[in-house]
Amino acid sequence: MVVEVIDGRTLDEATAAEIAEVSNAADRIDAPQNEPQPGEYIRLRFRHGWDDLGTENVVVGRVDGALAAVASVELPVWDNQHMAFVELVIAPDYRGSGIGARVLDQVYAVMKTNDRSLLIANAWKGSDLERFWLDHGLEMGSEAAQRRLRPLDLDWPHLDRLHAEALAASTAYDIVQVTQPVSDDLVEEMVQLQLTMNDAPVDGLTVDDDVWDAKRYRATESAAANRRMTPHRLVARHRDSGDVAGFTVVAVEHDRPHLGFQEDTAVIRAHRGHRLGVRLKIEMLRYLREAEPRIVQIDTWNAVSNSHMIAVNDAIGCFVVGYGGELQRDFGKTSA
Repeated sequence: MVVEVIDGRTLDEATAAEIAEVSNAADRIDAPQNEPQPGEYIRLRFRHGWDDLGTENVVVGRVDGALAAVASVELPVWDNQHMAFVELVIAPDYRGSGIGARVLDQVYAVMKTNDRSLLIANAWKGSDLERFWLDHGLEMGSEAAQRRLRPLDLDWPHLDRLHAEALAASTAYDIVQVTQPVSDDLVEEMVQLQLTMNDAPVDGLTVDDDVWDAKRYRATESAAANRRMTPHRLVARHRDSGDVAGFTVVAVEHDRPHLGFQEDTAVIRAHRGHRLGVRLKIEMLRYLREAEPRIVQIDTWNAVSNSHMIAVNDAIGCFVVGYGGELQRDFGKTSA
């Protein structure tokens, strides 16, 4: 077994293809509802991440030259600088071989070098990976459900009725499209909306609130462009005051335009109670019919404790396709 740390920001196409092959093989067992990821998606994700900083530390484990396990180690820089978020994949043929533990030892070394005490990882419920993390001292911190919506199968008469009800409750608000990159005069308002996501439940995860400013927002715009993704953003604005009240975002990859990814949706606390969440989501679906007609599915994730957003998603036609969770271990409290 050979384990090494490589710089994900300079990942070559051949290694990206290997990682994609291992990830897709794991998904065929643990998450067969998901489409295979192409190697180029992996390469761009590691190179740019969500904030154009990329993933510097990627741990790869090989057995007789074959890629057997890989772990990306995300080290937040904007906030939560005590944390390392680890995505580990072990090839099905090498589960139980010990390669996962060898890769994890190197993850611990990266954490120690970067003074990170909290390890957070994700896994599909009931999977070998979930058992692996539990066996290595992690505990479940938050459970989540993956929901899917198929635009071609939507019940539009039902959605039109829901929209009419939401519109009647939110007549004081307008919904507007905000294209990316946003103009300079809108950046601070977009930051304000992003900060609203801190109201989303984190359950037992020992994480701090996200920190947003104009620099970080611009970095996410740059990352999306470099990853060949288009974020479609709708914003609710209170007509009389002009204040932003809420937003929703669906991202679409240029290379896989049939897939949509629901990103953030939130309503600022002072403007809740007007059914803006439902209205935003339905107006987004209407908009995407024209803007992205090739979309056949849109995926979203919700903590199982987030009953309000789950109710909204279920009302518009989402259905559960999988369950996962985030696990954690705090080495500031327990020794490695």
